[in-house]
Amino acid sequence: MRKALAIVALLSALALAGCSTNVARPAPSAPAQVAAPNVTGLAGDVARDAIQASGLAVEWDSDRAVVLPSNWTVVGQDPAAGTLVAAGGKVTLKVTKPQPATPSPVPVEPSRPVVQEPQQVEQPPAQQAPAEQPPAQAPSSNVSYKNCDAVRAAGAAPLYRGQPGYTAKLDRDGDGIACE
Repeated sequence: MRKALAIVALLSALALAGCSTNVARPAPSAPAQVAAPNVTGLAGDVARDAIQASGLAVEWDSDRAVVLPSNWTVVGQDPAAGTLVAAGGKVTLKVTKPQPATPSPVPVEPSRPVVQEPQQVEQPPAQQAPAEQPPAQAPSSNVSYKNCDAVRAAGAAPLYRGQPGYTAKLDRDGDGIACE
């Protein structure tokens, strides 16, 4: 057993001799670094693709779950564009979901009466009163007729404004001649 113990001690000494600190070792290489691309203002899916193409990972920063990145717009990023990031590192994208476009409201003025511009309406040619008015019947001012049929039955049609029996209710078009 002494022999075995001596062999183990010898082997241990030889192994330790090979672990000298004087031996030159290559310095560990620094991880590769990548500049973070500028993706602010892009749609979420376009920004994600640009970051992944740079060899970086994407993390979403939103108040809601980002299920369909194309429906979101990048409004900020961390680290900022151009910052060197270790290859495989992550870029956090602050995104917002744009609101659907709505037409601008039309300002409403306080209620005012609607004033329409006068329109010219073609008037039919005015009827000319006969140059000669028929002689007035008996100058009785208390003559009245129920309707134009009664005026015609009395043989007094047409009645002219100012003649006995003339009333506005018998002159439908208001031209001064009743029961035409």
